[in-house]
Amino acid sequence: MPDASQYTQIRRLQANLDSNIGISKSKLRAPGFYTSYYAGYSIPNFPINTLISNKFTQPPPPPADNTIHLSDIATESQTGTWTLNGTTDILFGKTLTINDGITLLFSTYTLSNYGTIVINGTINASLYDTSALNNFNKVTNNAHIILGGSKFTNKSGSNLLNNGTIDFDNNFDNYGQIDNYSAINLTNSDANLTNYSGATINNNSLGVITNHGTINHNIGATINNYLGATINNTTGATFNNNGTYNGDGTCTNCGL
Repeated sequence: MPDASQYTQIRRLQANLDSNIGISKSKLRAPGFYTSYYAGYSIPNFPINTLISNKFTQPPPPPADNTIHLSDIATESQTGTWTLNGTTDILFGKTLTINDGITLLFSTYTLSNYGTIVINGTINASLYDTSALNNFNKVTNNAHIILGGSKFTNKSGSNLLNNGTIDFDNNFDNYGQIDNYSAINLTNSDANLTNYSGATINNNSLGVITNHGTINHNIGATINNYLGATINNTTGATFNNNGTYNGDGTCTNCGL
């Protein structure tokens, strides 16, 4: 058995193996590698090849659980309906999925997303005007977001991918990118969608933005309204176009 000083050498060798995981097994076993790389690691009668072999055959650590479960952040008040427990952050690298048939209510709280939210059910933040949804990274809506009088802020560098329906009657502020393939509805005269400088709205084929309120398209912002897409400003609605507008889609009452 190795003595105490030799155990120290073993630990030093293991530390070097740990910090040089990119070194291939064949290189570790190559003639002269021990003497050139591990000079001074002379451990009599110690099976050094076993140590190296174990380094490459030990099982990998279990994968991190990056899933946020609804039960982590909300309470089920009735079957399929969950209410946010408080102001909540979805951290970077974490994913929250709202499954089909499930509704997440916001109550008076704010949900800030730094990771990923996938909506296959419903997010309903319409019960209280003091609640809010802030997106700092990625939100994919495949079903329904009901904001009511709550505020949605799509932060700079973030992305909102809409394959479902988004309804709101308050402020929707875009500093990032919105990719719309379905329906975004400014439901009444109080609704306000503002596309800030540096932000982009891509209204793709079959995408429809229906405006009963106000769209502010600011200097330095971009709207791409592609062929087959529609921006419909209804009677009495306002479309303030001061940014860059591109595309061959339909834009009703846009004044372009």
